[in-house]
Amino acid sequence: MPRKAVTSDPTKRRRSDGTRSRNGCRTCRARRIKCDETPNQCKNCTSTGRSCTYDVHRLPRATNNPYRNPHNLLAQVTDGFRWAITSDERRCFSHFQHFTIPGLLELFDSELWKQLVLQISYSEPAVYHAAVALSAVHQDVEVSGMPLPGQTRQNIWQKFALEQSARSFGILSRRHASDPRLREVMLLCCLLYSLLELLQGQYERACRHLQGGLQILRELKVQKPLAEETESPVEKCLVAAFVQLDIQSTYYGVDGPVLCVDNELGKYQWQLKNAESFSSLIEARQAIEPLVSGVFRFTSQSWPLSPADVARDYNALLPRQYQLLSQLTHYAELFTPFYTHAYPTLTRKEQRGADIIYTLHRALTLSVKTCLLAKNPAVLDLYTPEYQETLYLVEALLQKYPERPAFTLDVGILPSLYLISFGCYDIRVRLRAIEVLQQWPHREGLFESKWASFLLLEFVKADIKRDAENVPATMSERSASISGSGSSSAGSSPPSATVDQYMSTVGQIERIQQQIMSGQDFMLQDALQSVDYLTSWSCVKAIVPKKRG
Repeated sequence: MPRKAVTSDPTKRRRSDGTRSRNGCRTCRARRIKCDETPNQCKNCTSTGRSCTYDVHRLPRATNNPYRNPHNLLAQVTDGFRWAITSDERRCFSHFQHFTIPGLLELFDSELWKQLVLQISYSEPAVYHAAVALSAVHQDVEVSGMPLPGQTRQNIWQKFALEQSARSFGILSRRHASDPRLREVMLLCCLLYSLLELLQGQYERACRHLQGGLQILRELKVQKPLAEETESPVEKCLVAAFVQLDIQSTYYGVDGPVLCVDNELGKYQWQLKNAESFSSLIEARQAIEPLVSGVFRFTSQSWPLSPADVARDYNALLPRQYQLLSQLTHYAELFTPFYTHAYPTLTRKEQRGADIIYTLHRALTLSVKTCLLAKNPAVLDLYTPEYQETLYLVEALLQKYPERPAFTLDVGILPSLYLISFGCYDIRVRLRAIEVLQQWPHREGLFESKWASFLLLEFVKADIKRDAENVPATMSERSASISGSGSSSAGSSPPSATVDQYMSTVGQIERIQQQIMSGQDFMLQDALQSVDYLTSWSCVKAIVPKKRG
């Protein structure tokens, strides 16, 4: 019987000959060829004069998780770079392009993420490696959640991100100072570094990178990028991103904000022109940013003040309060007609943006009205219905738009809930705002839902502890009255009512605490001891004196 001819498959033979080791050098893996794994001097590199380097950390093999292994998208990332990229970098950059960027665009559109970042990533290796590092941490956060300040992770994703960010910084430091694109590249890297650190819970390092970028903007004389037209070598969308983080750093940064865009509020075009309403959602969003900056600065200065401080500085605080309320009123006069008439013509995404702005404006106005009344509970309690209504607006917004990004630069619902819980007098409203906050976990710039929930709950607990100190005295007085008269006086509540109400509130706080921490043992004092930077935050300054008292 004749023997069958043995046919060889050239495709299979080439694939077998080209088998690559996952332990090969970086250059061979980027070239997709087999490496002999000789440390720092493999034959492929030494024979061709290439640099032979090894990555310290390699990512785990891809899984079936679509966030970890977007096979159908990798082909779009294989070409277009002027330098060799490894398979791990390709995976992360694919995730950055197809998951991280769409998340950053979830709330509002921005040319920064739609176009500029990707364009520069394909031409500037420093930006490319910074994007890869951010993507690696983003993927870790998707699996493990956001860390709290002082909590560090040492898993392979974090180590890979550190290696990539160091590679980015090394490339950036070798750029010549006369390079016309240097400042734009540095700004974009500073922004990506800031986001990277925020996702790791490293607020101090994040603000350090942020302030480095802001200093570059000040040198370029773009302190007023939104107030008027300015000539600048930096794209406006990139400047706007720094302005957003600068505004938010009011609560979290040591020296923030740097640009203080609200100082130029009188020069903003929306205040000067005689239009009856905003013409677009973009215009309305840009117009509210200096108001957010002004309110954040005012409340951050007011919250930690004692009653004596408020009384002493009242003549200086009151004019600023009136000015902000006037500006907020003028904004409402322009936004309300747009919100009423243009809303049906907007896309679903734009409608959500309009709802966010409307709710945020309500919360900003309330916080300005009440930030000097926190030491006068009788007056402050009159605003409880308005706080309840604002909280209902937030809950309705979340029910209408349940989808959310893991993190974004834009402020959405977190500042509104933050202001409600800090400013309202009614404990029940404050606790409900905290519950809503921790039920929608994500990050909005420097605001992060888990950490904000934790801080706000500490603030409530401090108030409860202070009020509880009066409960025993009240009980003793009432008991003496009852024993002396033989019965309680008309209209008086029995001591058990006060105790029951207190115990019910404590029980609700403990339940929320367990939900926030998911069984983790984490104390505010532990965070303050491990991260001294936190003591400079205005929200922490408002909490610590109460806890000590």
